[in-house]
Amino acid sequence: MNFYKKSASRIMHVSQAIIRYPLSSLCFLILVLLAIVSIHSDGSTIFDIETLAMLIGGIAAFTGQAIYERFFRGNQLIRWGIYIGVILFILLYYWLFLRNYTEINTPTYVRSSALISALVVAYIWIPSIKNKLSFSTSFTTIIKGYFISLLFSIVLEIGILSILTAFSLLIFDLDSRVYFDLTVLIFGLFAPLYFLSYIPLYQINGKGLSEKDKQAILVPKFLEILISYIIMPLLAAYSLILLLYIVSNLGGQFWNNNLLEPLLVSYVIIGFIILFLSERIESKSAVIFNKSFPKILLVIATLQTTASLLKINQFGLTHGRYYVIMFGVFAIISSIIYSFVQNKQNYVPALFVIMSIVSIIPPIDAITVGLNAQINFAEDILRENNMLVDNTIVKNEDISLSDREKVASSIEYLYNTDGVKLVDWLPNNFDIYYEDFENTFGFNHYDYTFTDDSNNQDFDSNTAEYAIVSLNDNETFSVTTENTDQFFYVSINNTEYVSVPEQNVPFDINNDDFILQVLSDDQSFAIKVLNNQNDETINFNLKFLLNDTFEYLPEVQQLPIDDLTFTEENQEGSIKVIVKNLETYADGTYSGKMYVFVSLNN
Repeated sequence: MNFYKKSASRIMHVSQAIIRYPLSSLCFLILVLLAIVSIHSDGSTIFDIETLAMLIGGIAAFTGQAIYERFFRGNQLIRWGIYIGVILFILLYYWLFLRNYTEINTPTYVRSSALISALVVAYIWIPSIKNKLSFSTSFTTIIKGYFISLLFSIVLEIGILSILTAFSLLIFDLDSRVYFDLTVLIFGLFAPLYFLSYIPLYQINGKGLSEKDKQAILVPKFLEILISYIIMPLLAAYSLILLLYIVSNLGGQFWNNNLLEPLLVSYVIIGFIILFLSERIESKSAVIFNKSFPKILLVIATLQTTASLLKINQFGLTHGRYYVIMFGVFAIISSIIYSFVQNKQNYVPALFVIMSIVSIIPPIDAITVGLNAQINFAEDILRENNMLVDNTIVKNEDISLSDREKVASSIEYLYNTDGVKLVDWLPNNFDIYYEDFENTFGFNHYDYTFTDDSNNQDFDSNTAEYAIVSLNDNETFSVTTENTDQFFYVSINNTEYVSVPEQNVPFDINNDDFILQVLSDDQSFAIKVLNNQNDETINFNLKFLLNDTFEYLPEVQQLPIDDLTFTEENQEGSIKVIVKNLETYADGTYSGKMYVFVSLNN
C-alpha cells in the first residue's frame, strides 16, 4: 500500500509542478511534439532549431518563475508579465541567432550552451539573493533533484522499453520509431517536470518549509562520504599532477603547447561544483579542501590563462580559446573572492552569469570574436606570403609547411563555424573537404599532416612506422615534356579506410586507343599501358617504393625532384613517374599522388 501511496504522491507532485511552472511545461510539451514529428520524418532535422528554442524557453521560463517566487510572490500580474517577457526573450533570441539555420551547428551550439548555462546558474542563484538560504543549499538541492529525476527516468525508460519489446516480439511488431518517441517523451517531458517537482518552494529567510522541502535541502550522508573520502582526494591528486606538470615545464614547453587548455574548463567547473557541495559538510577533509583548493586553482588558472593568451599569436583566437581564457579569468577572480572576501558565495554565480551572457552578445561574443580573429589571422599569413593581392587569392605552392598549417587551420575553423560566407576573397560555395582548397590556395589542406611529431623531443625516430615524402615545396623545378604523348595526374590509395585497387583511364595517341591502368591493391602496385587488345605495352612495377626506398622517419621528408623521379622503358615506349607525395606504412598500406608521363614509340 505504501508503494501506491508514494507513487500517487509523486504523480501529484508532478501535476503540481505543471501548475507551478505552466510556461515551462508548455515549452517542454512543444519540444516533445516537434521532436516526435522530426523522428517520423525519416530522421529529418526539420525542427531541430525550433526544438532547441523550446528547450531554452523551458529553462528561461522556470528561471523567470524563480524571480517571481523570490521577489514578487503573490503578485499574479507580475508573474504573467515575467512570462510574457520570457516569451519575447525567446522570440528575440530565435530571430537574432537561430532563424537563419536549418540545423544545430557550431555557432548555435556554442551560443545556446552558454545561454543555457547562464539560465541554470541563475535559477540556482536567485533564491539565495538577500536570503538566509545559502547558494550552496540551493545548489545541493538542484544537484540532488537532477540525479534523482535522471535515475527515475532511466528506470522508467528501461521498464517501458522492456514491456514494448516483449509486446513487439510476442504479439505485434511495433514500428522502431515508437522507441524513440518514448525516449523523447520521458527525457523531454517527464524528466524535467519530475526535476521541477523536487525543487522546494523556498520560503523567504528559510521559514515555514514543509517536511518534504526540508528533506530536499538536506545533504545526504552518502553524498558527504562520496565527496569527503572519494571525490576530494581524487581532485587533490589531479591538482597535484597539474601543478607538477606546470612547474616542471615552466622553462619552455608549458608555454609552447596547449595540453592543459582542454582540461582547464572542466577542471574549473568540477572544482567549483565540489566547493559548493562541500560547504555544508563539516568533515576535516572538506574544511581543508575549502581553504586550500581556491588558492591552488588561482595558481593554475593564472599560469594557464597567461599561456593561452600567448598561444593567440601562434594560431589566433577561436571561440574555444575565448572560453578557455574566459573561464581562466572567472577562476582567477572567483578564487580571489573565495580566498579573501567574506560572504563570498553570491558573487561567484553572479560573475558566472554575467560572463556567460557577455560571451553571447555581439560584437564581443565568442563566435564573432573568433571569426574576426581568424579572418585577420589568415589574411596576415596570406599577405606575408604574397597570396592576397587586391583582395584576391594568388596560389603559392612554395609556402612553408608551418604557414600552410596556419592557413589550413584558420580556413577550417571558418568553414566549421559558418564563417566562410563572411570572407569575400574565398570563392562562392567554398568547400574545404573537396578540391576547392587546393584549387584556391595551390596546396593541399593536409600537406602539413604529421609535422607535429618532429617537434616532439620524446619521440624516438627508430619507432616510426611510416615514411612520408613529398616534393620540396621550396624548390622550383621544370619537367621536359618533349616526346611525351600523354600526361596523367594519378591519385592512389590503399589504406584501412579507403581503397581504390584498380583505375583504368582510356586515352588515344594518333587515333590508336590505349588504357592507363593503375593497380594499388595488396598484391601489386603498378602502372601499366594496355593497347586496344588489352595487351600490356609497358608495365612499371612500383612496389620498390614501398620497401626500402624511403627511410621511416617521424616527419615529412621534402626531397628534390631528382630523388622522386623514376622511369621504366622498353621497346614499346616509356613511363616516367614523379612522386608528388607518398605515405607508406609498415603494415603495407600506402597512399599518394604522382605525375605520370607516357611516351610510346609509334
